[in-house]
Amino acid sequence: MQPPVQTTSPVITIIPNLPDPQSGKIYRIQVGAFSTITLAQGCFNKLKAAGLSPVYEQNGSLYRVVLSSVRAADVFNTTQRLYEAGFTQVVIREESQY
Repeated sequence: MQPPVQTTSPVITIIPNLPDPQSGKIYRIQVGAFSTITLAQGCFNKLKAAGLSPVYEQNGSLYRVVLSSVRAADVFNTTQRLYEAGFTQVVIREESQY
């Protein structure tokens, strides 16, 4: 796993790196992983209040809160919005093409 990278603006830890905005790929941004549905719902509600469209999914004993189907060109602006909403660490992964 690559070490976290700090962007210059906003100050948010991105794991791994920001994707190339010109790539045309689609990404999912994991905002949090929680051991209880109550904590996941709290995160979900905070993201909704910030005007974002989160989903949460169960993975074993964890509930992950993610923003899915984020275009590469929108990843940087989305991470800025997350930072403004108080989220300072996210995981960015390319979504599978089905």
